Amino acid sequence: MVPLNIDGKALGDDIAKFVIDNHEALNIKYVIWYQRIYNVERADEGWRKMPDRGGDTQNHKDHPHVSFQTDSKGAPKDAAGKGGKGGGSDDSDDGNADNVNCEADGTGGGSGDDDIPDDGRKNPGAWGGHKNGEIPTDKLKKIPWTPDSKKEYLRKDATEALIAMNKAYKKEFNTDIAITDAYRDLAEQKVLYKRYGPGRAAVPGKSNHGWALAVDCGGGINKFGSPQHKWMQKNAKKFGWEHPPWAREGQKNQEAWHWEYYGKNKETEA
Repeated sequence: MVPLNIDGKALGDDIAKFVIDNHEALNIKYVIWYQRIYNVERADEGWRKMPDRGGDTQNHKDHPHVSFQTDSKGAPKDAAGKGGKGGGSDDSDDGNADNVNCEADGTGGGSGDDDIPDDGRKNPGAWGGHKNGEIPTDKLKKIPWTPDSKKEYLRKDATEALIAMNKAYKKEFNTDIAITDAYRDLAEQKVLYKRYGPGRAAVPGKSNHGWALAVDCGGGINKFGSPQHKWMQKNAKKFGWEHPPWAREGQKNQEAWHWEYYGKNKETEA
């Protein structure tokens, strides 16, 4: 436990920072501190706000909570990713939700998950047996209005949904949706991670851009409150596209330009 004062907050901040900065060596899964969660696999989202659980301990204000990667038997993995000796994980949640269930420290869990759309569809993720950032081009489809000098690709159904949305968007604004980035291969992810670091760029191999299920947009969509952004907020979901909660206005790592495909979310080889 850390004291519930300025010194305790500073100590907890230092502990959380050390763990995150050394997450690879320590094989960290996620960290909870001061009613926030940092998931290594979702590092591009940075710290995410968690629901109020009613007390300082329940909200992890008197202790940082650290969860480690485990093997198939629940034993902690060592830094090389192999199963280690000893007990299992101190929690049963995968760290993807904002209501992580911290059974070992008795803080309990909440209900609901702000990162899952209201209609129950799941977040974009792995498909087709491919590795993130290593998807063959013939499994993707070019966004047709992107220039040959900077071709942009998505999974085929995501591109088709984007084409349908673009048709409606063009009727409203008389121009195509400006796409500044879509699929990112592993090499590009590594460059961006080295340039921007944790919190501003996804850990290489973890980005939804690497699943070919995310786009970054310009042309006004990249500005909160613009007519283009408001149109996307109102209409994108009709076509299977979402502005994920972590990217919305007011969030720590808000990104008006970042949109993800939540549609069929399964392999489409046709």
